[in-house]
Amino acid sequence: MCTKVKEKLDNVSELEKEAYMEIKNGVSMKTLSNRLNLSTREVRKIVENLRLKGFRIGSSKKGYYLCETDAEYRDFEKKYLHGAYTRLSIASAMRNDNEGQVVMYE
Repeated sequence: MCTKVKEKLDNVSELEKEAYMEIKNGVSMKTLSNRLNLSTREVRKIVENLRLKGFRIGSSKKGYYLCETDAEYRDFEKKYLHGAYTRLSIASAMRNDNEGQVVMYE
């Protein structure tokens, strides 16, 4: 484990460390949820927190994994940002084109 990762791990909770150790070997959401005895919602929140702390955790239909190379990370990032762009586009369209769709009753 590189020094940067060790330093980052010093600044996370024990539960986040446990999750990281599972994720570094690649793990499905269901397996991670079972091993940590958490709901899938709680697991997603832990992964989100680890990502916000700079851990390069990728995800696919198979589960979570650590991005070991820049190329692997860029591939994940492209898919991740595409999903965000799609959600922002939908929210914008719904906000701007709701004439006659919303009726308020008094």
